[in-house]
Amino acid sequence: MFGCSWSYLRSGVGTCRGTGVFGGSAAGVPGTGRRVVLVGLLALVVGFSALAAEAGANLSDVHVSSIRDVCHLPRPGNNGKVVGQDGGLSVRLNGTTYFLFSDTYIDTNDDGGLSPGEDAMIQTGTIAKTTDLNAADCVDLTYKMDGEFAAPLLDPVPGEDCAWPSGTVVANDEIYFYYHSAWEGHCVLGDFQADVGLAKLVGDPENMDASRVVPTLWKWGEPSFVQALAVTDEQGDKWIYVFAQDDDEVRVARVPEGSIESPSAYRYWTGSSHISPAWVPDVDRAGPIFLDYRNGISNTPSISFNRELDKFLAIYSCGFAGTRMCARTTRQTGDLAESLASPAWLGNWMMPRLIHDCPGDWQACYQPFYHADYGDGDTIYVTAARNSNPPMKRYWLMLRELKLSTSEPPPDRQFINAASEYSGTQLENDWVYLTWRHASSSYEWGLDWHSGWKAWVGRSEDPCTGSFTTSLGTFPTPFLHEDGGWPRHDWGNPPDDRCDAVRAWVAPTGGSLRISGEAWHQFECGPGVKVKIALIRNNQPASLLWWRYLESGRGETFDFTLTVNQGDTIAFHIGDGGFAYCYNTYFNPTMVFDPGGAVLANEAPAASFTQSSGPLTLEPVTFTSTGAVL
Repeated sequence: MFGCSWSYLRSGVGTCRGTGVFGGSAAGVPGTGRRVVLVGLLALVVGFSALAAEAGANLSDVHVSSIRDVCHLPRPGNNGKVVGQDGGLSVRLNGTTYFLFSDTYIDTNDDGGLSPGEDAMIQTGTIAKTTDLNAADCVDLTYKMDGEFAAPLLDPVPGEDCAWPSGTVVANDEIYFYYHSAWEGHCVLGDFQADVGLAKLVGDPENMDASRVVPTLWKWGEPSFVQALAVTDEQGDKWIYVFAQDDDEVRVARVPEGSIESPSAYRYWTGSSHISPAWVPDVDRAGPIFLDYRNGISNTPSISFNRELDKFLAIYSCGFAGTRMCARTTRQTGDLAESLASPAWLGNWMMPRLIHDCPGDWQACYQPFYHADYGDGDTIYVTAARNSNPPMKRYWLMLRELKLSTSEPPPDRQFINAASEYSGTQLENDWVYLTWRHASSSYEWGLDWHSGWKAWVGRSEDPCTGSFTTSLGTFPTPFLHEDGGWPRHDWGNPPDDRCDAVRAWVAPTGGSLRISGEAWHQFECGPGVKVKIALIRNNQPASLLWWRYLESGRGETFDFTLTVNQGDTIAFHIGDGGFAYCYNTYFNPTMVFDPGGAVLANEAPAASFTQSSGPLTLEPVTFTSTGAVL
């Protein structure tokens, strides 16, 4: 959807981001990471007008007790050869869940997306389906096909550059979706102009064939009503509510289910209980249900009823650059349609809470969608899109699992994201960036900070340092960027010159640590990579907690819990598997740390972790399966 074009991302020229990876620091200057303790935290992400309008209102009573990255979409090796996408709505009908995506990149060059051609982009969306009802271990999707590639969701029409599905709902036992229809020449950031249309799946929905039914429901300049919600009232009548956000105002329209295709049947909430009638046919009179900062067309709230909270829950992108997710709840409880129809519900939203600070500094968490058909109320699943610059492109959706509660989590609980806490300073946020030399089985300070790439790269004088060249540029090896990297390869190199790229977290105190995430070899070329998670304690042989050999273009998820002592080190290795240019591996662990857990018995004091120019004291290291949890 919104963001830099793929060719722009590949060029490495200019920027399509904010002011830097590290908390807004100047380019090339390391800054601080962003550890988030989500306890009573109200981000300064809503506009001043919103705060003023709702002064004295309470924070929404929704808390996140844990959060983890489940996996990225598209999945590796999918049938549609999709290598990048955003959007990511879902809707379920008769046991099948349909996912609708916006801009989609396909692997026309058959290299796993390493250097996609100019014809690789589908700007009218794509669609996939699944019967997988459990999102805890990701979801496998089957795309609608056109030959050997994913098929466009909608056929192009004259005068339209892009068509992005932006809200979906089941009505009349059919799947409908509202979509942005961008005018020719205006499907670009900074000069975006789009109408809103309505389309639906026609015939057998399993075939995933879509057709436009109302090409223009709302014109550019009118509110863009797209995010949809269906509710049945006490009389058994089903209503479709559609939400828009333009400027700072979130507005709502509604229509009887049977009239969803009739533009004249839509009515608009005026924004005031003192106006009669409260619902009017004139879209220009639509008023806000709440106010919040708008960072583009990509943050219209995704709203659904949540059983655990017994309230309607809105999740959306907040902040000035699409890097955070916020949540709001209604003040009153219950899911009756009269709640939706009443002024009390429409104008009685509580203030937002920040629920996640996403890695990255521009469009790292845009267009989030609350997949209400998955989860069980206290566990919800949300996707949000990411679009970033080289050294390696990131254009995908991240599926996240959030545990919700009406009670605050322990005050010292820490939500740790390796990419969010990534830094140009060793030991900042308890992270270090290392190499592991195969020949000596030793961890070493073998990386230097490169301000241009904002990455840790192999030292030029080190025999373990090499380089490789791709269409994206020439890069040293090993290499660690904010959410992954690559090692020094073994192709044509003696064992003495082979090194893993390692990021490691040092426990600041004892406690319970849950480690989860995904390791994913990004490109479908070469023989794959080796990834490991190891526990290093008291200079003893490292315990191998988890490892996988990832074939090219494949990924594996992990999720386990262990108890750590102060000074214990959790090392995340990216190891060699073959050709260096195919090595880029996404390996961004997320962790939930509860300090104060029981200290393990019969352990000597933990070793201190200090930086030096030579090898660490934690060598030689022999990996064993002792203590393995997976």
